[in-house]
Amino acid sequence: MRRFFTRTNTLNIRTLIDTLASASMIVASGVVIWSFASRPGTTTPESSMVVPREPISISGLPKLGLQTAPAVLLMFSDFQCPYCQAFARDVFPVLKERYIDKGALEVAFQHFPLTIHLAARPAPEAAVCADRQGRFWTLHDRLFTLPKLDTEAIRRVVKEEHLDDRAFESCSTSGEASKVVEADLLVGQRWRVTGTPAFMIGRRLPDSTVKINSVVVGARPLEEFTVALDALINQNAPVLR
Repeated sequence: MRRFFTRTNTLNIRTLIDTLASASMIVASGVVIWSFASRPGTTTPESSMVVPREPISISGLPKLGLQTAPAVLLMFSDFQCPYCQAFARDVFPVLKERYIDKGALEVAFQHFPLTIHLAARPAPEAAVCADRQGRFWTLHDRLFTLPKLDTEAIRRVVKEEHLDDRAFESCSTSGEASKVVEADLLVGQRWRVTGTPAFMIGRRLPDSTVKINSVVVGARPLEEFTVALDALINQNAPVLR
C-alpha cells in the first residue's frame, strides 16, 4: 500500500509538472505574431521567436500537400505536447480539407521534442524511421491519437502499421533517426523556438524556398491560421525584404 501510494503521488506530481510547464510556455509565447509589423531577422515584443530574414528551405522535411502550393506552413511540434495534440486533432484536419487537399497549402514538419516529456525523443525518432518508408503522416496521425504516449505505445503503433521491421530496426539502432531529430532541434533553436506548437507561414518562391511572412506561437484557434493563409494565398500579404 505504501509503495502504491508513493508511485501514485509520483505520477500525479509528474503530470502536474508537465501540465504547468507546458501551460507556462503557452502563456509566455502563445500569441500570434504578425511579422508584417516587424523587421525580418528580429524578434517581436510578444515572443522570442525570430522571423527569418532570408528565404528558408524545407527540403528533406516530411511534407504534406502539393509542391506547387503557393503557401507553406512549417510546424515545430512535439508528439507528447498536449497543445500539439489539440492542434493535430482540432485544427489540422480543417486546414487539410480547406487548403492542403485543394492544392493551396503545403505543410512541412520540424521535430522539436521538449525535455520535459519522457517520450519526447523515442516518438520523433520512430516518426523519422516511418518517414524512411513513406509513412510519416500515418504515424503522425496515430501518435497524436494515443491517450498516453510511452515507448510501449510507440512500439505497438509501429507494429500495427505493418512497417518493415528490419528497415525500421536498422534506422532506429543506427543513430540515423537521432541525428535527424537533433538537427531539427538546432533549427528550431536557431529561430528561438521555446515551446510547441510553433508555426511559420510563408509564400513559396520560384526556387522552391519559402519567404516567411508571419509566425504563430502556441495553441491558437483555427481562425488565426485561416486569416494568415487567406491573406497570403490571395497575395494580399506583403513579402518581407
